[in-house]
Amino acid sequence: MNEDFRQAAYDLLVKANDATFELMDAVMTTPNASSLAEFSLNPLFNRQWQAHL
Repeated sequence: MNEDFRQAAYDLLVKANDATFELMDAVMTTPNASSLAEFSLNPLFNRQWQAHL
């Protein structure tokens, strides 16, 4: 059931669905985050940003 719900939620996302889904997981599992940047430290958020030189 949980997998069906997650797939249905994922299917509703249109753009950047992988990144958005990872952010949703991070938001739901990060206790006491005081900023959006703290969510990026969650192991469920795998996105990496390229450094611009």
